[in-house]
Amino acid sequence: MEFLSKFIRLRRGPSKPFEAEESLQDDRGIGAELGDGFPILSAQHLNSAGAIPDELLIGKLKESGAVILRNVIRNKREFIRLTKRLAPGEERGVVASDNSLEFHGELYSSGDPPDVLWLYCARPAEMGGQTLVCDGVAIAANLLPETVEFFRKTPLVYERAVGRKSWAYRFKTKDKGEILSKLQSLNVTASFSGETLHTRLETSALRETKWGRELAFINSLLHALDSTTGRADVSNYGLRTVIPDSIVNEVRTLTARYAHPIHWQRGDTVMIDNTRVMHGRRRFQGRRDIVAVNGICSTETNRLMEAH
Repeated sequence: MEFLSKFIRLRRGPSKPFEAEESLQDDRGIGAELGDGFPILSAQHLNSAGAIPDELLIGKLKESGAVILRNVIRNKREFIRLTKRLAPGEERGVVASDNSLEFHGELYSSGDPPDVLWLYCARPAEMGGQTLVCDGVAIAANLLPETVEFFRKTPLVYERAVGRKSWAYRFKTKDKGEILSKLQSLNVTASFSGETLHTRLETSALRETKWGRELAFINSLLHALDSTTGRADVSNYGLRTVIPDSIVNEVRTLTARYAHPIHWQRGDTVMIDNTRVMHGRRRFQGRRDIVAVNGICSTETNRLMEAH
């Protein structure tokens, strides 16, 4: 996958395994197979002003669910400028450990997922560390009918226990009443026990995408199940819904089939439709610096999306 002319749409079927030296898989085999790719916009797509035309970027995002910009964004300042124009949000880091991360939609266990997840590579890992992206529309289309019926009838229940530092950072306030009111507006059941915030969210594993209104499997099911291993970076929450092993295995098989790895290069920027595409990560060695922004689409971006 080099340029848009070589972009192949998602297909329904098995895909070629990753080369062993590229995988750095863990026991769960996350990303064990290579799904079809997502489009790359490169310097050849710049307009006369030296920027990617918004119509092209938004059109490809709506068509594919994720777009990679390569050799286009020169530094973090330009990355933040792009996010502010199309889908602004707060700049943040990513999970600091070098562990792999299971597939998930950003903040789908919180009740307030962003429209867009932006990622910018300031420094790729020395080895491994590929971000994996997976189209939830393709997964939903390939689930067994009885699995679809299970998820339609059975909500996912996430429970969290969050310390003061985390909840104060997230909500930008120390007013507990204000936080509880905000969570209630998101249909999240919440309470405080001392300085620990406890939340419970019931939500669906299957949703309509924001643009296109297609059925997508987009959630944090696998990521939340992974928290049962006690890993420090995800051990503050878990999935309370009992999912049959056969369905978990089916989901793992499909996410592996349709996974696509982003082999990061310095300066790469990725725009992900967080209402459609899940993401994960392979474990890595060496320093890795990825900047993330949880974006809410501007009025103009929504207009462009609806126009395509």
